[in-house]
Amino acid sequence: MKISPWRGIIGGLQYFNLPDVQKAFHANITNLSYPWKTCIDFFGGYWTDFPLSVLLIYKEFIAVGLR
Repeated sequence: MKISPWRGIIGGLQYFNLPDVQKAFHANITNLSYPWKTCIDFFGGYWTDFPLSVLLIYKEFIAVGLR
């Protein structure tokens, strides 16, 4: 099954719950009985100034010589 991790939250949830992906990340080594999910529900209600993309942050880092 091909799932792109970059197809929104649902695609990401499906992708990061694939056994081979979790193995590659050394994730879920205790074999949790429930699927991994994002914490966006929690942060979405409280953290209102988060960036929609990290590209601007990367550009700032590169501008000051961080790589």
